[in-house]
Amino acid sequence: MKDIIVNFPDEILDRFNIEGVVVSPYTQTLGWAFLSEIKDDCIILRIYVMQLKSKNFELNGELTAFVFTKEVEMRNFYNQLLNMSALEYMTLLQDNTEVRKPH
Repeated sequence: MKDIIVNFPDEILDRFNIEGVVVSPYTQTLGWAFLSEIKDDCIILRIYVMQLKSKNFELNGELTAFVFTKEVEMRNFYNQLLNMSALEYMTLLQDNTEVRKPH
């Protein structure tokens, strides 16, 4: 899949910065949107699940969120996240808090 077209609702575009979108290499109808926002002197990276509907992707709910104190930390984590194994990612999700600090 060359071009990824995502129908982001206006309220999402007004609130978040789009850090990136990724389509599953295994299931081309599934993907993730990585959105960030600044809140209370922190940067929150939220991960949304996307589903292919017709020719465009639609957000299908928030998967999780991570909080950072510096933008460079968030960007480094985002880059690492794209290369994590499923096991490493599941370990990150063990924490039961709504917004997580990466270990």
